[in-house]
Parts: sequence; C-alpha cells; structure tokens
Amino acid sequence: MENIKTLEELKSFITYVKEKQQGYITNFYISNERINIFLQDECLFFIKYDNTVFVFMKINDYMKLYYFSTNYSTLSNDLLRLDSLNFNNTVLICDIMGKGELLEEKKILHKNGFKTYGSLIHFTKQMKNIDKPLKLPDNLKYATLDDFDEIISIIHSQFNKYIDINFMDEEIKQYIEKKQTIKILDDKGKLAGFFVFDFKGKKVYAIIAAVKEEYKNTFYSFSLFSYANEIYDRYKFCSLFVRNDNMYLLKYYRKLKFIEDGLKIHVLFKEYGKKIEEIIAMN
Repeated sequence: MENIKTLEELKSFITYVKEKQQGYITNFYISNERINIFLQDECLFFIKYDNTVFVFMKINDYMKLYYFSTNYSTLSNDLLRLDSLNFNNTVLICDIMGKGELLEEKKILHKNGFKTYGSLIHFTKQMKNIDKPLKLPDNLKYATLDDFDEIISIIHSQFNKYIDINFMDEEIKQYIEKKQTIKILDDKGKLAGFFVFDFKGKKVYAIIAAVKEEYKNTFYSFSLFSYANEIYDRYKFCSLFVRNDNMYLLKYYRKLKFIEDGLKIHVLFKEYGKKIEEIIAMN
C-alpha cells in the first residue's frame, strides 16, 4: 500500500482504468478541495492491480475504501485479493452512491464479506434565494477556533463515525475559519449547539448540526434549526443527507417540504479482527 502524494496522481487512476477500454465504475465522488485536505494529512493510500485501483482513506481506527475498476466482475475478483493484506483490527467502510438500492453493487460487496451498515437519504429543496444579509441574533454567533475542541467532542459523542461523520476533524476547523459554522449560546454564554454548512455559488449544503444532550428538544435546538433554515433561504437550492433510521429528522425535513430525489448513500463494512457485534454496538 503506497501513499498518494498529489491530486494529479489520484486523477491518473481514472485514466489508468479507462485506457483499458473495458468499462469504468467507481465510488469515488470527492471534490478536489476535500482531496487536498486529505493529501495534506497524508491519509490517502492506494493499491493498483491490472484492472482496478483501490484507494484507502485512513480515519482513526478504520479506513474508507474507494475503487476505480473496469466492471463489477473484475471488482469482485480484486476485492478478494485484499484479504491477503494485513488489516488487523481494522474496519473497511465502503460507501456506494446512486439512485435506488444499488442491488448489483451491494451483491458484489456482500459476496466479498461486506455487510450493510445503513444508508443516507438525499433531500433537496428550492429555497427562497433572499437577497438580503441576515443579522445574527445575540445568542447566535460564528464559531471560532476556541470552540473547535468542544464542537469535535459533541460530534464524536453524538454521531456514529462510520455513517454520520463523512468528514475529517480538520475539515470542521476549515469550516470554522471560513465562517461556515454557527454556534448557539445558552443563557450563561456557553456553547449549546452548532451547525455547519458549505456552499458553491447559490447552492448550500447542510453538513452537520447538533446540540448538547441537555439542550435537545428545548428552545435552543428549535432556534438553531430554525436559524439554519433562514441561512439556507439565502440560497437558491439546498442539499442534505439524513440517515434512513433517523425518524425525527426525516419527519422534520419532510414537514419543511424537502424532497427525496431517490439518491442514496449505502454504507457497507467489513471487519478484520473485531466482532461484528462490537461494530453494531457503536451504532
């Protein structure tokens, strides 16, 4: 397994596979901006076979698995070759994205020892595109780097790392620096919750939002989500993902007239040196 050093090297894997002229499939849909963050942290690695290139993203005690391959038959055969590698005490997480249930992709991964962990449902909405600055009320402020450790602590204590946290801690730091993280304060001026968003042009992406346990279903949680929607209304279009078993948020966004467009991210895993029960217990 070799370290990936540049964006150009990563892009060369696409060319490598397509030049075989036997087809092309991939589950790698990450923006160049995010890739550069991963390259800086030196957490991207690869293994190259004749018709498949596997890319691994090291995140704490598990790895995300991505592939560039010619077809599903080749991918299935090359997945078997990974079993000869030393992945002791590691979990491989493979995300596949597309419309519907992606039964063919799941079948290939299940055949090679992966199990379905869960899925994320994509919601979209045409927003109001209000051309007017939004002033922050007194109890809502832009988060600063002084809040970083506390925000990360909330994220890791409340969200499942395999399915909910599809980003690195360093990315949250950059969202804070770019003023794309809003915090809500309690009546003592302490951080009660936050939400993170990203945007490209007039399209806004809801990244993650949370309040501390003691503030759930209180004025603070309602105010935070309400204000998040006011920010989203400054854009033309909003995009977000919700876990398929998070009934509260599914109901919440449906009530706000967000639309499910059929796009899903299916999360599968394969464990090495850990009991399946231990992984499920982390859910």
